[in-house]
Amino acid sequence: MNKNARGQAILLRLKNSFSTRMIFVYSFIAFIPIIIFFVLSVIFIGKNSRKELYESVTDSLSSDVRHISDAYESMQLPYLVIRQNDRLMLFLTIPEERNPDEIIETTLSEVTTMEQILSVTQLYAIRIFFNSSAIPERWPIFLNKNRAEVSLLDEWEYNYRADFMGNAENLKLPSVCMTRKLSRSGRDVGYLQICVKMTDFFPFLYTRNDVDQQTFVFNIHDGSFSQIRDEKIDEVQVPLSKKDGELFEKLYSNGGRNSRKPNSVPLSFGRSLVCWETVPQMDLVVFRVNSLRKNILGIFYAVIVALFVLILSTFIFFTVVKFFTLRMTNGIYSIMNGMKTVQGGNVDVLIPVNGHGEVGEAQHAFNDMTLKLKNQMLQIKQEQELIADTELKAMQNQINAHFLYNVLETIRMQAVIADQEEIAESIMTLGKMMRYCLRWRVHEVTLAQEVEYIQSYIHILNVRNDYTITLNVSIPEELMTHSIPKMLVQPIVENAFVHGIEPLAKDASIHLYTEVDEANGKLWLCVKDTGLGMPEEKLLSLRNYLANRTYERETEGSIGVKNIQQRLFMFYGDSYVVHVETTVNEGTLVKIPVPLALKKGEPDADCNS
Repeated sequence: MNKNARGQAILLRLKNSFSTRMIFVYSFIAFIPIIIFFVLSVIFIGKNSRKELYESVTDSLSSDVRHISDAYESMQLPYLVIRQNDRLMLFLTIPEERNPDEIIETTLSEVTTMEQILSVTQLYAIRIFFNSSAIPERWPIFLNKNRAEVSLLDEWEYNYRADFMGNAENLKLPSVCMTRKLSRSGRDVGYLQICVKMTDFFPFLYTRNDVDQQTFVFNIHDGSFSQIRDEKIDEVQVPLSKKDGELFEKLYSNGGRNSRKPNSVPLSFGRSLVCWETVPQMDLVVFRVNSLRKNILGIFYAVIVALFVLILSTFIFFTVVKFFTLRMTNGIYSIMNGMKTVQGGNVDVLIPVNGHGEVGEAQHAFNDMTLKLKNQMLQIKQEQELIADTELKAMQNQINAHFLYNVLETIRMQAVIADQEEIAESIMTLGKMMRYCLRWRVHEVTLAQEVEYIQSYIHILNVRNDYTITLNVSIPEELMTHSIPKMLVQPIVENAFVHGIEPLAKDASIHLYTEVDEANGKLWLCVKDTGLGMPEEKLLSLRNYLANRTYERETEGSIGVKNIQQRLFMFYGDSYVVHVETTVNEGTLVKIPVPLALKKGEPDADCNS
C-alpha cells in the first residue's frame, strides 16, 4: 500500500470512529437521563408557571399604578401652568382695576387657553371658581364660587358629578376631581377644579370581566377604607363580599403600605394571590388579585403536554440522529481538507457547500476567508506598488532636469539685474519645494503644508514666466490642520498650469478653496483656474478614465490625476471620486473629496523648514 492510500485509509478510519462516537454519545444522552429529565421538567414547569403567575400579578399591579400615576401627573401639569400664570392670577385678584373691555378680553383669552389644554389632554373638565363679582361667568370654565360649595370638597373626590351644571348631562359624568384653593400674595382668589372621567382614570376597572384576574381600588380617608366603584364597575367586576373587604383592610394594616410580593389568601371566589401598592399623593391603595385555579389546571395540562412532546421528540431524535451526524461530519472533514490545502500555500481552494446549519455556515465562512485572503494579498501587492510608484514620482515631480535648468537660469539672470534679496527669496522658495518633494517617506501632511508648497510652486512659475499667475486661497483656518495624503492637491494645480494657463501665455488666476458636505461626511478640496478649459468629449473621456478601478502605472514621470484617484480609492473607498467641471475658454474646476472627520495633523518640521 502506497503512502497516499495509507493516509486516506487512516482518515476514513478516523472519520468512521468519530461518527460512531457521536452517535453513541447522543444515544447515551437520549436514553439514560430520560426519566430524570422528565421529573426535572415537571418540577421546572411547576416553578416556572408559578413564577409567571407571580410576575403577571406584579406586572399588572405596576401597570395599573403607573396608569394612575400618569393620570395624576396629567392633572398636576395644567394645575402648575394655571398656578404660575401671573396674568390670570393677577386678574383674579384685582379684576376691579380693569375696565369692562379688558375684563372681557382677559376672560375670553384665558378660556381659550383652558379649552386648548382640554383639547390636547385627557382631562374632562377645568373649572375656575372666582370670588369677585366683577368677573363675568364663562361656562363651563369660569364660574362664580356661589355656583357650588367647592370649599366643602376634599382635595380628591371620586365618582364626582358636577350637578350644578344643570341640564348639561355631558358635563356631569362621574369623574375624579381635584379641587385646590387659589391664592396670590396671601389673598384667596378662588378655587381650581381639574377633572378626569372615571373611565379614563381607572380604565382597568371598566374593561376586565374575569374572576381570575381583577383589580380593586380603595380610598383611605380619615381612617376609613372604602372601595371605589360605580354602576358600570359593578357590571364588569365580581363584587367583593364584606368579608373580602375586611381581609383586604387587614392585609393592608399588617403588611404595610406596599406589598409587591403576592400573598396567597382565601377569598370568597377561591384561593388567590394578592398584592397591593399605594398611591400616596391621592390616598389610594390598589389591590391586584389573581386566582390560583387556572394556575393549577395549567400545570397539569403542561405536564401532560411535556410528557407527550418528550416521547415524540425522543422517537424523532433516534430516527434522524445518524443521518444528520454523518452529514455533519462530512462537512467538517471537507473544511479540514480545505484548511490543509491552504496550509500548503494554495489560497485558490474553494470547498463545496453541502452542509446545513452551523456546518454550512462554516463552509461558507471558509470560502469567504480564502477569497478575502486572496483579495487582501492582491490589495497589499497593489498598495505597495502604488506607494513605491508615488514615492518615486514625488521625488521626480517638479525636479526634472529641464525644470531645474529653467529655475537656475532665472536665478542667474536675477543675480545680474536684481538685488540679492530677490535672489535669496527665489533660492529659499526652491529649497522649500525640494525639501517637500524629497521628503518621500512622509505620506501624510497637513492641508497647510500642501498649500505652502503650492504657493512656492506658483512663486517659481511667476519668476520664470513673463506673465503672472495669481493664487487665491480661501480655506478656513480650522481646516488647515486636517491631514491629507501628500501631493494630493499640487498635481491638480500643475495640470491647471500646464494644460490650461501655459497654452494661453497670459495673466491668469488659480482659486484654491474648500467645500464642506456634512450630509455625506466629505470635505472637497477645490482647484479652479481661468485657463483654456477642455471640450465636452475630452471631459467625458477623463471622467470614465478616473472611474476605472483598474490599477495602472503612469509613465510620464509625474503624479497625475489618475494617481490621485487611485490613492483616494485605496485610502477612503469607492465613493471618493475626483469631480471635474470645465468650460471651454473659461477654465476648469477640479474637486478632490476627503473624509470630513479627518484626524488633526501636526506640521512636519522637515516639510516646513
